[in-house]
Amino acid sequence: MRQALSDIAVVQLGSGVAADWCGKVFADLGADVVKVEPPGGDPRRAQRGAFANLNTNKRSVVLEPTPAAAGELLELLGSADLVVEAPGSGGLADRGLDRGEVQASRPALSVVAITGFGATGPYAGYAWSDLVAQTFAGTLVQDRRGHVRLPMSVTQCAVGHTAAFSGLAAVLRSRATGAGAFVDCAASEALATNPTRIGRYLGWEYGERKPLEEMVADSSSTVLPVGPHPCADGFVAMMMIPPQLPEMLAVLDSDELREFFARPDAFVRPEAKEVLDGALYPWLLTHTRQEITDAAQAAGWPVTPVHVPEEVLAADHLHQRGFWQHADDPELGPVLLPGAPYRFTEGGWRLRRPAPRVGQADPPGPVVEERVPPRPTPPVAAAEVDVPPLRGLRVLDLTTVWSGPLLTMHLADLGAEVIRVESPRVFPPTTRGYLPRPNQQMLLSTILGGYGPVAPERPDRPYNRHSLYNSINRGKRSCTLDLRGPEQKELFLRLIARSDVFVENLKSSTLHQLGIHETELLAANPRLIVLRIPPAGLSGDWAHYTGFGGQFDGLTGFASLCGHRGTELYETPTTQHMDSVTGPAGVFALLAALHYRAATGRGQVLELAQSENVLAQLGDVFVDLQLGHQPQRHGNRDPNLAPQGVYRCADGRPLAVTVTDDRAWAALTAVIGRPDLAADAALSDVAGRTADHDRLDEAIAVWAATTPATAAFTALQTSGVAAAPLLTEAELAADPQVLAREFIRPLDSTDVGRFDHLAHAYRGIPLAWERGAPVLGEDNEYVFRELLELGAEDYRRLVDQGVVTEDYLDRDGRPY
Repeated sequence: MRQALSDIAVVQLGSGVAADWCGKVFADLGADVVKVEPPGGDPRRAQRGAFANLNTNKRSVVLEPTPAAAGELLELLGSADLVVEAPGSGGLADRGLDRGEVQASRPALSVVAITGFGATGPYAGYAWSDLVAQTFAGTLVQDRRGHVRLPMSVTQCAVGHTAAFSGLAAVLRSRATGAGAFVDCAASEALATNPTRIGRYLGWEYGERKPLEEMVADSSSTVLPVGPHPCADGFVAMMMIPPQLPEMLAVLDSDELREFFARPDAFVRPEAKEVLDGALYPWLLTHTRQEITDAAQAAGWPVTPVHVPEEVLAADHLHQRGFWQHADDPELGPVLLPGAPYRFTEGGWRLRRPAPRVGQADPPGPVVEERVPPRPTPPVAAAEVDVPPLRGLRVLDLTTVWSGPLLTMHLADLGAEVIRVESPRVFPPTTRGYLPRPNQQMLLSTILGGYGPVAPERPDRPYNRHSLYNSINRGKRSCTLDLRGPEQKELFLRLIARSDVFVENLKSSTLHQLGIHETELLAANPRLIVLRIPPAGLSGDWAHYTGFGGQFDGLTGFASLCGHRGTELYETPTTQHMDSVTGPAGVFALLAALHYRAATGRGQVLELAQSENVLAQLGDVFVDLQLGHQPQRHGNRDPNLAPQGVYRCADGRPLAVTVTDDRAWAALTAVIGRPDLAADAALSDVAGRTADHDRLDEAIAVWAATTPATAAFTALQTSGVAAAPLLTEAELAADPQVLAREFIRPLDSTDVGRFDHLAHAYRGIPLAWERGAPVLGEDNEYVFRELLELGAEDYRRLVDQGVVTEDYLDRDGRPY
């Protein structure tokens, strides 16, 4: 059975979660992925749950990681479209092969290299780990005990998906042009391209580069409830913005609360939190998780239950959707594995076989049939080698808040013409700020915000100057349409007929409530790819749940794993991880669907349930659980690497340190001046160091406290020890690696002018960097006059009706 990527061949070199995940997502959509392992197999095989989850549908070939086996590897590369490598752990150079020479002899071959800091710049070749990459990227979260990494391997899976979509873009470009590419995927840059980091950075630029305060958003520090809160049978996850206050008040049904929050200064009154908590906690503690969730979701107040992994594995919703997939793993026996992070109407995700045994290059089953070359596929990408590969592709963007706009930003980076379709009569809270005109509520909210100055000779329209919106909507166009009107819906369908992709992340029911159905879209354009991005899916018990990523951290079990060792659920830091990882996954799925369309001529509907994408990243947790291993919070430690942690340096700056192997351990002891630790035989392996981790933390902390962060970073990295400082915005802007790689670049946006932005998540193929985020309705004339070919009279009528506008309109049709 043909899958979307059945005609693509990938060779995976080297170890690491990011490379494994990259190879996995190709294999799961049908690509022939060969995992090259050393004799004895990938060291990750010792982590049985992780290996089983990360290597489904692959083949295994054993080659010595030495120049002696270079000839066999070159033969293997002869039929490959893409090499996925992790330099330093069995990549091309580790095997005595020069990448440039390999690609020169195979001009259509592309290579994606996953490193910590990038293949160029002064930090090229520096040692790294998940914690080090998260720290340098600025994606650590914070609770009352300090900075802590996102748990397990979820961020490395996100890096792997970034490598996958950029690698697939390179392959599609090669199919169109004959020119392969070297894709440089630095984990720290891929992770930094998330809404929190890039929005905060642009907010700092907007704020005249004044230092930003670090805020710990938890249940004890904010007026509106954020994070896990206790209830009668456990915890519920909360996250909300001020415009959702009426929905919460309706559920709590307290006259005292209504009276208090009717005051214009309610949020700034010192007793505000005490008054709210006095009504909230008694109600929570007398209701169960499900009772609270049902009441809140029905009213539009975003709340979900907090689950532990065992509850997630047993949840009816996921079994109703068939998410868990039965596998007979050769090492583990019968086991449930996570299913598709995205669902295709045809040609999509399939579990064809479990992870291979060492050297199992041609396992029994359908693999031989699948490797028969399918019929040639017409190219998807632009034919010109020096333009972004998606130039000429049109995307209609009906997305809000963070996850959807970040996804379509990546498509715009790849050269697609992305047109935001925005209703001027429905202001989208959070997407463009909280209200059309800023007020005190916005300043007190826990969600990132910040406004740029008004550019000279431009009107004061704050919704065009919000840092979060402007940071994740670069390169796009904007038109205004209120799809609730029949004429405007007809105009929308005419746009659909002229587009390639439609992306939406509204509530699961909203599209149909607008009278827009998938069948209608495909009838208007049978080649259209429709991507729907609901939080929990379009079917099942949780399908109607809505909210921010913070709620779904609780629903997926993610929150139960996130935080410092020994902390309680109510201390869990708030994250936006689900929003950040939806983008790379969605782009990969769309590129695969476009490739499939090129072969079949058919469009289709894709469903990316954001929470299921996160569950897939946590797959090792659920497999290990079935093997009898109870998950726990590791904080900044890693059960397979020791020591590891975040330490406060002499200048007060946090520094992440990871000892990745025994050689790095010897180097660390030399740098910190502790030969006694190097001589201690009990610490000679990771098991011994893990057992004595507290003592080693103390030793590193003592040294760090006497050394400035930059000096400590340099001393450790030049000795081969993975380390990185946590950078403020000012430090990021001045960092030598950031400057050398031009990771900060200027963009112009109409209402704010020119400001520096964080740049692309990867490099190596032509990418767009032409315009900043559009102001509301900026491209109305282009869309309606050029694309839809409306006459001047019809266009003027739409302007007079307030359909075509550059302002948000109140109920009476007047600009705010």
